[in-house]
Amino acid sequence: MKLLFRLVPKLLAPAAAALLLASPLPAQPQDAHEGARDTAPQQAAGAALRAQAAEIDDLAAALRDPEARARLLRQLELLRGATAQVRDDPAADGLQSRAGRLAADLVAGTSVLFSVSQAAAWLRDQAASPEARRTWLDFLWKLALILAAAILIRAATRRLLAAPRAAVEGQQRESAWTRLPFLAVRMILDLLPVAAFAAAGYVLLALLEPREFTRIIALATINAAVAASLVIAAGRTVLAPRAANLRVVGLGDESANYLMAWVRRFATIGAAGYFLAEASLSLGLAAGAHIALTRIIGLVFALLAMIFVLQNREAVGAWLRGPEGSGFAGLRLLRRRFADIWHVLAVIYLGAVYAVWMLGIPGGFAYVLQASAISLAIVIAAKLLIIAAHRILDHVFGLRADIIARYPALAARADRYFAILHVAATAIVTVLAALAALEAWGIEAFAWIATDAGRGVIGAAVSIAVVVAAAALFWEVASAMIERQLAGDREPGARARTLLPLLRRTLLIVTVTVSGFVVLSEIGVDIGPLLAGAGVVGLAVGFGAQTLVKDVITGFFILAEDQFAAGDVISVSGITGTVEDITIRTIRLRDLGGNVHVLPFSSVSTVTNMTKDYSQHVFDIGVAYREDVDEVIGALSVIGEELRADPAFGPVVREPLEIMGLDALADSAVVIRGRITTDPGMQWSVGREFNRRVKRRFDELGIEIPFPHQTVYFGEDKSGRAPAASVRLEEARPPQPADQAPAARSAAGTTPGALQPRTPDAADGGD
Repeated sequence: MKLLFRLVPKLLAPAAAALLLASPLPAQPQDAHEGARDTAPQQAAGAALRAQAAEIDDLAAALRDPEARARLLRQLELLRGATAQVRDDPAADGLQSRAGRLAADLVAGTSVLFSVSQAAAWLRDQAASPEARRTWLDFLWKLALILAAAILIRAATRRLLAAPRAAVEGQQRESAWTRLPFLAVRMILDLLPVAAFAAAGYVLLALLEPREFTRIIALATINAAVAASLVIAAGRTVLAPRAANLRVVGLGDESANYLMAWVRRFATIGAAGYFLAEASLSLGLAAGAHIALTRIIGLVFALLAMIFVLQNREAVGAWLRGPEGSGFAGLRLLRRRFADIWHVLAVIYLGAVYAVWMLGIPGGFAYVLQASAISLAIVIAAKLLIIAAHRILDHVFGLRADIIARYPALAARADRYFAILHVAATAIVTVLAALAALEAWGIEAFAWIATDAGRGVIGAAVSIAVVVAAAALFWEVASAMIERQLAGDREPGARARTLLPLLRRTLLIVTVTVSGFVVLSEIGVDIGPLLAGAGVVGLAVGFGAQTLVKDVITGFFILAEDQFAAGDVISVSGITGTVEDITIRTIRLRDLGGNVHVLPFSSVSTVTNMTKDYSQHVFDIGVAYREDVDEVIGALSVIGEELRADPAFGPVVREPLEIMGLDALADSAVVIRGRITTDPGMQWSVGREFNRRVKRRFDELGIEIPFPHQTVYFGEDKSGRAPAASVRLEEARPPQPADQAPAARSAAGTTPGALQPRTPDAADGGD
């Protein structure tokens, strides 16, 4: 096989050269002075034939050797059998064979392209031929004249348009829509020098009537320069690197100039590569070398694009992640993951596009370019549709400023659902755009929707959306009604403040549960076992948690009967405190000392509510028997009126002071009872203020609030005679110093000026 691989190229090369010489060349235009045809391609082919003459002689010598000829015949038979087998294989012309042929062409072309000996031989032949020298001189001066004239005309046109261009760039416009006309004018001013350059080049090319290959190279040069200028002008219009006041894209000056530098880089390399490929082909470069040259230029382009992607990895990743806290958690996670790997996907895509172009798959590269362009247009259109959808939703469902000022809670709820609507609109447009992009790449995504599976998925999605929307609507209506009752103009009652939040919570749980079961059913989950399991669990809980069930049932009836509510002061199970929180199972009380008591409803037997609807301070005031009861009642009534007139206590006293009358004749006082009706929970503060005023008023009027009295009884006999109790009056002594007072009192045996009982003795005679 080695001999075959050495001999086959030697056999095919002369045949290819002969075919090249035998094939008719395109008609050449007659030169104005010489009328000779362009002989550069024929000379190149002749040089190639002369270089291979020695190899042909070697092949002929090898064929004269019988042994070598026999081995060659056997190898040719093996090659023929392999060729027949490949021809019978339907995948013979697949990717592997195409890659093999391309590799052979590239190797052969690269060897020709970088062959120093062949290049030197070609240069010697061109220099030795007078005809070739005249051809090259004609080519060089005509091409130089065309390019110099075109460049001068472009520079003059640009200089003439400098003032209008500066005037346009100096415009200051706030809105992006008002900047577009000036950008259009600026782009026209950029394109006029390019048009002048192209016109000058084409006119001079027609006037000079150069040779064919000169005309081809000149056209390639002009076309490459025009294409590069058009790309640069388009980039300058979009990015506006030196006219930030006209820029419509959200970029800073640094980013705009950076991107513009890359636009110039791609345009320049593309134009230079196109010119080099076309010029080399016109100068007689071999087909393999031309293929190798174009593939090398494409590789440079692909590598530059990959470098550009990697340089902007972090900036594009930050843009893809978006601001912190925006969107839903799942969407933020997806965006973060895509931002982390987007550059890898981009590099793989660029490598795949280059591989398709390099392998020369029929229609492959054009197909990839078309699909990529359509996908890019779909992405741009989807972005515009998303922006338009968001603005329409804000305009249709947005709240006016006066409504937001009057109902801030409604504004918060509306903002929450605006976010949901925005996400829904974004998701719908994104899905449609993804399906359209798949269609652009040849995947029949919309056709799949027409299948049974597609209709099932669409139907389930619509049903789920309807269920979720109905559940959200029901919840919002119920929640709004409850909040309206709680935040209305009239102060809601204690039972409403307690039951309505519990009802709201219960409705939320029921709505989420029912809608969740329906959604599970729509996506194909059998909810029968779930319902059965829930029933079994509920039955087990009912049997195993009787106390819990008792707590719940008792609590429900206590709340329904409005026995107490949050904020009430109650006494239950020997504990008195303020109700801080009520659940469906427990009560949480905080006593006067700040201690928190949690009581289950099952332990509640008797409840004393001290702040139900209103409160009353009941007082019992005792005065001495010598006091006039009517005078005391009058004084108390005056105190009650003063209390109602007080700005601090008057608003909480609901009714005038109520005196019930003389309630008791106690041992040392007569007791007068009354009460003050107050707002719930204010009886203690009002009572303390009332007692303070009573003490002060009685002191002013000299009304005695007596100390407790005790009567000493000495007894009596059956005849009614009581034993005598002698009383001795002692003269009051002046006050003594503190250190002598105890001794004096001890000596006297009594307090000065006090009446002391005296025990009878014999001197008294027992009377």
